[in-house]
Amino acid sequence: SQSNLNPTSNSFIIKNSSGAVISYINKTGSLFLIGTVSSLSDLTGLTTGTLQIRNSTGSLVSFFDNAGNLKLKGSYLENYV
Repeated sequence: SQSNLNPTSNSFIIKNSSGAVISYINKTGSLFLIGTVSSLSDLTGLTTGTLQIRNSTGSLVSFFDNAGNLKLKGSYLENYV
């Protein structure tokens, strides 16, 4: 985690409810977070205004909380090519 994120141009930027950058995905697909990633999460801590990711049936599968943490219902792979 980093205390200050500086997104590059052409990044997908995620901000919290205060307008602070908490995460971004750069143009090559790398994800940068202020917080941590929790896999196999019970998805607690969901609040109004968080970025929610849902599957095709509308079920919540992950979200970014206001502290910059990414919570995943499942698992993830790093450096997958």
